[in-house]
Amino acid sequence: MKKKLQFYLGIFLGKPFVKLLFFLNKKTVLNNHNIVIDGENPVIICSWHGRLIFPFYYLRNKGLFVVAGFHRDAEIISRISKKMGWKLIRGSSTSGGSRAFDKIIHVLQQLKCGVAITPDGPKGPKRKVKPGAVMAALKTGATLIPVSGGASRRWEAKNWDIFIVPKPFGRVVLTYGEPIKVSKGDTLESLSIKLEAALNQAQMQADEYLK
Repeated sequence: MKKKLQFYLGIFLGKPFVKLLFFLNKKTVLNNHNIVIDGENPVIICSWHGRLIFPFYYLRNKGLFVVAGFHRDAEIISRISKKMGWKLIRGSSTSGGSRAFDKIIHVLQQLKCGVAITPDGPKGPKRKVKPGAVMAALKTGATLIPVSGGASRRWEAKNWDIFIVPKPFGRVVLTYGEPIKVSKGDTLESLSIKLEAALNQAQMQADEYLK
């Protein structure tokens, strides 16, 4: 009964809670020119799992898709995501991965839309790129957009990584890294190395800005 109550409270309070946290902070966006969402050139927005809340808030209501798994926490997140204006692709590397990947390819090729992916999710290892986002970019030619963020005052939920949640009355920053376009000769390995480095650089820039 307690878990069921927590489940529905999370769904009911998730959207207003996230919006309130960001409302109560001073907000900055760095390198906004690095992202273009035009409905013609598909993009894959990549964020480390631990910094997911920042693009989750800033890129809401833009008609973008987000990949969410099937476990209990992912179900709460997926329902909050819909309320925040995200479209859903269900599946992960541990459940429904093949079906989710096919849907990602369809969205990128046919809808020319954007998809948000956490390359190290859902269970890590932290800050290590798994193949999904890079394979989708190689198959479709979509541009990879590394995104990170940070908060001067924050809670840290520790599991397999450290998930950052802003506390009120501080500063938050969203950082867009340099876009990564697929080039002739790129391989899964070489593109994964580029993406991992770009994500780490974006996270470092966010953290440095807040010092």
